[in-house]
Amino acid sequence: MKKILILISLFILGCSNINNNVFLTKEIPVAKVGKPYFAEIKMKEYRVIEDDFLVQSNIDQDSGLVILSDQGEKYFASHALTIIKGTPRRSGIYNINISGTVRDGLKDFNKDFVLRVEE
Repeated sequence: MKKILILISLFILGCSNINNNVFLTKEIPVAKVGKPYFAEIKMKEYRVIEDDFLVQSNIDQDSGLVILSDQGEKYFASHALTIIKGTPRRSGIYNINISGTVRDGLKDFNKDFVLRVEE
């Protein structure tokens, strides 16, 4: 009985920190105004609840940048790759938030990325 309780405890502890284990990309590189930019935010290919998966940002059309979510190659994990590309037109700081729920264990994830655009 003790072994079962220990195994259950280890399983719960292992799943409770999923936010840190979902994203393979820890930070995105700095961009320069007027220079072509390309960056990827990679996630592990977990199955997620599609209705809960959300990419939000303050990047607008005037910035010269675009965010393309759902660029992953596998049909069950298209969320696993988000691309930021374009030629920045102005300096500033942009925030990108990716959140959702992993189907296995129903664990939520929520991560903020900061894109700095310098002169």
